Amino acid sequence: MLYLDGDFFLNKTEKSKLMRGTFTKSDRLKKLRRIVQHLKSIKKDIAITDSLPDSNSRKFLLNTFKKDIVFILVKSSVLKHKKQTRERKSHFFNAEMIDNYVKNNWEKIENFPHVIFRNENKTKMDMRRELLKICRKFSK
Repeated sequence: MLYLDGDFFLNKTEKSKLMRGTFTKSDRLKKLRRIVQHLKSIKKDIAITDSLPDSNSRKFLLNTFKKDIVFILVKSSVLKHKKQTRERKSHFFNAEMIDNYVKNNWEKIENFPHVIFRNENKTKMDMRRELLKICRKFSK
């Protein structure tokens, strides 16, 4: 199974907008279109991590891939998320940006097919291992 990070599909302008807190739903959809274009060129099971805080983004991917997609909602406390973000080395998105990002972008998930993964008390490696197990389960 191939693993991709959605952040690799951000261009310089979009990273700057994320850092300034001006990244929009329209910007997110442009990035998702680049991801979709790339994914359609690959003929294998793929696990991709990406923040999909708004219903438009989730609906776009669901409508694009229909039955070939599984959304995994990773539930973490804000403190754990900030700690994990602080541990990432040389990443443009830092822990101090989380509160503003959530406030300006996140929408509650309702009536949307997804699996819930609780991330409390797990190491980063444990989390990746368990998420890959979920992906493999659904890719069969």
